[in-house]
Amino acid sequence: MKSLMLAYFALFCFGLGGSLLLALRKLFSGSPFSSWSERIIMQFGLGLASWPILSIIFHRLGLFQHWALYGVFAIPGLVSFAKDLRSLFYSSGEKRSIPRLISRAFSGMDIYVLVVVLLFVVHLYVMVSGSFAIPYLEDGDPYQHANGIKFVASTASSQSWPVRVDHYLEPYPPSYDFILGVLHQLHFEDLLWTMKFVNALFIALSTLFIYFFVLEFWGDKKRALWSSFVLTAIPSFSSHFIFAQALNLTIYFVALYCLAKIRPEDKVFSGWVIAGIITTASILVVQPTTGFFFGFIGGFILLYSLIFSRKLAPKIFVALAGGAALAFAVYWIPVFLKYSWPEIQRQLTLGGGEHRSIWNFADAPAIAYYTFSDFWKVPYANKIDNITGLGFMLVILSLVGIFYALFNVRKNKKLLVPILWFAFTLYGTLGDYFPVRMLPNRFWALLAFVVAIISYDGLVGILRAVKLSRKALGRDVSGYAVVAVVLLVIYSAFVPKYVINNLPWPQHVHDTAPRLKMHLWIKDNLKPNTGVFPACQRSWINSDNMLHELWDPELMRFANKFEGEPYFGWDYFEGIRFNASNLPPALDYSPERVASFLKGKKIGYVLFEDACVINFGANTTRSALENYVSSQKFSIAHQEEANFLLKIN
Repeated sequence: MKSLMLAYFALFCFGLGGSLLLALRKLFSGSPFSSWSERIIMQFGLGLASWPILSIIFHRLGLFQHWALYGVFAIPGLVSFAKDLRSLFYSSGEKRSIPRLISRAFSGMDIYVLVVVLLFVVHLYVMVSGSFAIPYLEDGDPYQHANGIKFVASTASSQSWPVRVDHYLEPYPPSYDFILGVLHQLHFEDLLWTMKFVNALFIALSTLFIYFFVLEFWGDKKRALWSSFVLTAIPSFSSHFIFAQALNLTIYFVALYCLAKIRPEDKVFSGWVIAGIITTASILVVQPTTGFFFGFIGGFILLYSLIFSRKLAPKIFVALAGGAALAFAVYWIPVFLKYSWPEIQRQLTLGGGEHRSIWNFADAPAIAYYTFSDFWKVPYANKIDNITGLGFMLVILSLVGIFYALFNVRKNKKLLVPILWFAFTLYGTLGDYFPVRMLPNRFWALLAFVVAIISYDGLVGILRAVKLSRKALGRDVSGYAVVAVVLLVIYSAFVPKYVINNLPWPQHVHDTAPRLKMHLWIKDNLKPNTGVFPACQRSWINSDNMLHELWDPELMRFANKFEGEPYFGWDYFEGIRFNASNLPPALDYSPERVASFLKGKKIGYVLFEDACVINFGANTTRSALENYVSSQKFSIAHQEEANFLLKIN
């Protein structure tokens, strides 16, 4: 059930964060949080940001990826919070008054936090409405994730044998699929809803987490609120596209919050240093590219501390280096010991092209030489994975903000951090102009969150100019200026963001319209998790809310007409081995043999797509279909032109 899954997600993340704080309670100097609102939101954030590295530890130890086993780790945190809630009701054995209880519970829940929560709801609405604007998955990556998520949900396994079930399982960091797979166990009847909604939720949570990071680092509620507003409005931070970056960018803000919580007077292994280690490690096991980029984002905070606070620098270094050491110890070193470099290259998509290497990693095959107009205007015909463009108002605010910050960095030394971030992310976005480049298209998201922070300085600069003109105008119009700037940000950034996210994005796995219609019919008319066997190519049945156990060794051997032992990279039925003289089993074996085997696997349908005609010829396909129907072992359940769904009688 949807409600059960969402309740588990909320309680588990909150409880896991509480368990972490409980384990580290003796290492904190004073209370970890300054208000109940901060505790509720950021304790949840700590739990979410700790889940990826915990899932990798489960994977390394061979434990089940199961919701009940994970839930054990949340119980101490939930019990601790329940005790704290009880203390709100009772004091020295006497029940407190309701007004006092409400006042205590909502201490710190000021208007700023309430507005941020409202912005979170808006952000979630934009992402969810865009995700469900079409009834299928977009592009191609989410279809790969669908297989991995269904695998984890069905088997509670961390991939016990070396079949390439999913491009995004080991040696690619598999924690994103692990987390969604565990949640899918609680809403097993609807994989699409799980993927679309939870991914949208990951993105929207960034609105909450950036507020508390900026507030902790600068101590300025207005800057924090503005950052949340811009992150919600800016189109290039994240679209609703389903991939691991959606989770990792949100964890960025939790990790940065932990770093901001570290104090110069803290011990080297204080509570927030260890929390920084854990959250940094999680970032490094969710997605390789954004994990790599975080080294620079965190590194500039370390550089700031080395320049201005020598006592703080060792703690920041331990948090970042400790996180990297933990991630490498539990994941990356075992991966490099287990797999060869070519295998790792294949799974991580490293190498293999003129512009693809670790230090020369452009958006191959397309190279984008972005110009000023690409930043100034957000085109509605845009990219799926990372929307490009900031909108003219945010460009103006960013330019004013960077100059304002440069002139004021001596007064406010912490401005050095966003200045360095801005230089790094702008360089990365324009990377195709330089010899060293690293996925320029992906840098738009990093630039966006930096713009969310630095644009506040642009707003402050504009307001100071307005105040200087107060004598000429005869009155203070600062309030009108703020309203005008907010409306222009909404017009130039938020409106395009909403429109682009709600456009009907294409998908890249169903090559013909009739084939797509067939898959939509299957999704809408067959019972969820019905077994369907693809006849002629790797068919993305799991993304139709059906069940295709392509991780089953026997099913894989049958589909590949192979009797040997599986090996790494043995991908399920991509059609590479089959041709007109070596037909796939559905076209080669007798209907009786196919029906007998599939019934034994509790598979009720065979899908003949038009790829059968394309790859193996119309005559061969027609003959096979006639044999299936005439055998009386099969009957036609549905047809979309050259696509046939046969039911096993």
